[in-house]
Amino acid sequence: MEIEAAHLANIVISKDGLVFDPVTGNISTSNTVGTVILRYLKDGKTTSEIKHEIMKTYDVKEPAIEKDMIDFINQLSNCEIIE
Repeated sequence: MEIEAAHLANIVISKDGLVFDPVTGNISTSNTVGTVILRYLKDGKTTSEIKHEIMKTYDVKEPAIEKDMIDFINQLSNCEIIE
């Protein structure tokens, strides 16, 4: 699953996980790992690259991060933060 980064360029992410989309006006919050994922997406990393970075940083196994990333990305899509 790859994400279009163009819309993400406008997204503002606070250090505490507040996510604001000035285009839609949508505001959301994220936990620490979700914020990391969103920052990586914003930087143009692929979901595969993000998965490997998360696995290294947080010592989590691939099946768990795969499911969590899909769930998180679906939530971002539902909030219209990503397209």
